[in-house]
Amino acid sequence: YATSGNPSSNLLDDYEEGTWTPTLFGGTTAGSYSYEAVRTGGKYTKIGNLVYIEAVLRISSISSAGAGTLNFGGLPFTFGSNPASAWNAGRGIQITHYGAGSNSSVGDYPPPFLCIGTPSSSTILVVSYGKNYSVTTDITDLSSTSWIYQIAGCYQV
Repeated sequence: YATSGNPSSNLLDDYEEGTWTPTLFGGTTAGSYSYEAVRTGGKYTKIGNLVYIEAVLRISSISSAGAGTLNFGGLPFTFGSNPASAWNAGRGIQITHYGAGSNSSVGDYPPPFLCIGTPSSSTILVVSYGKNYSVTTDITDLSSTSWIYQIAGCYQV
């Protein structure tokens, strides 16, 4: 509601809800992963230029492991411009992970993780923080199945 000026420029006329499907890939070599359908999926809410996402992804089998940095794709919208020239978008998104069943290497990288996006991209790079400041997660550690990732946060389009 606007009391003066141009009322139409102050209206909230961009609201959307929907679903999206996260994917996982390596930054150097993508790899080939299968996901458990009943434990993989996501939802989003977009209000204006802000998107809130949440999702879960569970690896059920690995045909060929990727290499390099850990990345997630399939975001419902591409990132907008960086908030500052030396700061990447997407830092409002966090990832946690845990192993199911006999996966014993889950403790190698203590969660949660922080995501970095780049303008016009619908993928995020995962880096660790806290104990391991700015240490990029290595996808080659995903040598076993039953990894479960939870993704949640917001970013600007």
